[in-house]
Amino acid sequence: MLAALSASCCILPLGLSILGFGGSWLAFLGPFVRYREIILLAVGIAVAWSWLRLWRSPCGLRGNRSGLILTSIATLVFLGALTAPLWEDDVARSLWEILRQQS
Repeated sequence: MLAALSASCCILPLGLSILGFGGSWLAFLGPFVRYREIILLAVGIAVAWSWLRLWRSPCGLRGNRSGLILTSIATLVFLGALTAPLWEDDVARSLWEILRQQS
């Protein structure tokens, strides 16, 4: 849940636009940009806590396959949101170029 919230300011709108689900309704995600650092801190703590709980579980990492998969996916989404400022301008520029070529 927190990983999806952390992606809501940057990755989610880009991903939805790529899939064709863009529109003016995405404007409600704008206020989350202001709280990006706080959201990422909370998500980072939650992901670290999830890995710790998974590591300390009685059945270990191998015994809890679904937990391992979900925690790995949450970690990847978190890392994507954390690094988004490094690459989101380039992706947005590329998407605009593709859009202009199709027009």
